[in-house]
Amino acid sequence: MSEIILGTERLQLRRWKTEDLEQFVELNQDPEVRNYLPNPYTPSRACEVFGLIEEEFQKRGYSLMAVDEKMSGNFIGYVGLHHTQLSFMTEEIVEIGWRLKKEFWGRGYATEAAKACLEYAFNDLELSEIYSFTAELNTPSRKVMEKLGMTFIREFLSEHVDDGHPLQKHVLYKISSKAR
Repeated sequence: MSEIILGTERLQLRRWKTEDLEQFVELNQDPEVRNYLPNPYTPSRACEVFGLIEEEFQKRGYSLMAVDEKMSGNFIGYVGLHHTQLSFMTEEIVEIGWRLKKEFWGRGYATEAAKACLEYAFNDLELSEIYSFTAELNTPSRKVMEKLGMTFIREFLSEHVDDGHPLQKHVLYKISSKAR
């Protein structure tokens, strides 16, 4: 049994298990899931990221969490917090992010899980602000950010995307514990 960190009406957010690796790789190989992510996510890169998530859990006590649908017990994707650095910001930020299997899109799961994650971030971890960013063209993720009450901060060109690529232009959103 894996450690349940958060629960919502329909979802459980938990620590990753070794046996989740195959589904993690599969999720990140789906072309529709990767539609707004410009760089290939090879199986070896997915394995590397899976390890980095566990390292972040060990270091900070939180990271990206596996999400299971309560009713079916199915793994549906992941949602969570991640420390990252953007070139135009002087300090490291805490980002909230999500990625779901396409068969679970359109059910409000990303918003539901992310709301629980924000509550955890502000109430339990006592973080003061959380950011999120995505490609400007990623309307579905932008809608989730707005449903969460996040505020648009700025556009920027991602240094991880080739110049001129349609997904190079990104948007940054933020929510603070005081704004809730």
